Amino acid sequence: MQALTARAGHATYTRPHGIRHLCAAYDRHVINGILHRVRTGMQWRYLPERYGPCKTLYERHRR
Repeated sequence: MQALTARAGHATYTRPHGIRHLCAAYDRHVINGILHRVRTGMQWRYLPERYGPCKTLYERHRR
């Protein structure tokens, strides 16, 4: 149960509230977001939306 939306040439996966299972594609977006942040050194809140919510990225990185 995930929504797939195409935006500016990128596939963005969104997860409805209340669903705790993350699909592999969503995990890949989060991991790519963390790696992008490490490579560029930008602040969490300025990461592009295609990687998901910045709070999720930060929490996954912290874990």
